[in-house]
Amino acid sequence: MRYNLLGNAVLSALQMNLKCIFAVGFVLIWGLCSPLSAQQAAFIFRMDDAVLQADSMQDKILAVFQKHNIPLSWGVIPFAADSQARGNVDKSYINTIQNAVAKGELELLLHGFSHTSHDGVTPKSEFAGRSLSSQKTMLKRGKYYIEEKFKVKVNYFAPPWNTYDKNTLVALQSLDFEGISADLGGVTNASDLTYLPCTQIDFSDWDKLLQQSNESAGLVVVLFHTYTFSKDGFTLADLDTQLSRVVANGNPCNTFSSYTRQSHSFPGSLRYQLNAKRRYSKLFFFLPNREQQKVYLEDFTSFYYVIGIPIALVLLGVYRFLRKVISRRKCHPE
Repeated sequence: MRYNLLGNAVLSALQMNLKCIFAVGFVLIWGLCSPLSAQQAAFIFRMDDAVLQADSMQDKILAVFQKHNIPLSWGVIPFAADSQARGNVDKSYINTIQNAVAKGELELLLHGFSHTSHDGVTPKSEFAGRSLSSQKTMLKRGKYYIEEKFKVKVNYFAPPWNTYDKNTLVALQSLDFEGISADLGGVTNASDLTYLPCTQIDFSDWDKLLQQSNESAGLVVVLFHTYTFSKDGFTLADLDTQLSRVVANGNPCNTFSSYTRQSHSFPGSLRYQLNAKRRYSKLFFFLPNREQQKVYLEDFTSFYYVIGIPIALVLLGVYRFLRKVISRRKCHPE
């Protein structure tokens, strides 16, 4: 009898508070999901084929980014095949680059060794197909040259033609690189490297891109070159206009290193797949296979939807079950 009275008291208390418990749980889940789904995509701008001497076009491009207070990541060729970067670098230019890096306006990436494809490799590649020791030597020399010349830290590697192999990844990790930026089709391994591939080539489809960047959190890595401004009539004035729109849109802009530090990024072998899946499509509630589950659970935006919805359904099931138990107790008191 005593246990029945206690059970009835507990069930009565649950009946009074169940709706409140369910409502609070739902609000908490919604609170987790909504702010994240409302986040805007972040932007990283990667300009490849930068050289280590004053160049009128690359300097003008940097000035446009500085005007809008948007950082730029330069993929620097340390030993350019056409000898532009060989020999002494003007001291005043070194000071200019150092100041831009110190202010957070510029980041220097290692963009290969001399940007020359070696024989017998298709598609073109400066690294894929070479031995581990050869790749490590090239990466070490290039990294050391840039760091010593400009007294800055080189954290990321952007391979020429976006091609590399698993030996490249092993060499990068042994040389304390933070990560790699290639494309969405690159190979991965189980290292701690962060994978931040380019997701947008040049400035095409910019209207659609900006619209989608408002619809979901994620990352846009825009890859372009100085020759971008000599094709399809795209000018520095057009760049100025597009960057103005990014600023007006409120999208956060980063370098690769600052994004890695500021974001809740997940380094490892799923980074490329993760970026491929979060490339501004609508969020998916149902995941068709285990691999996609692993990928989506790495993404904070999708994580709360994937976890939150099952929790809400469980709460609803518990609520209905306890209501039935309470109803039966009332209909059949002992």
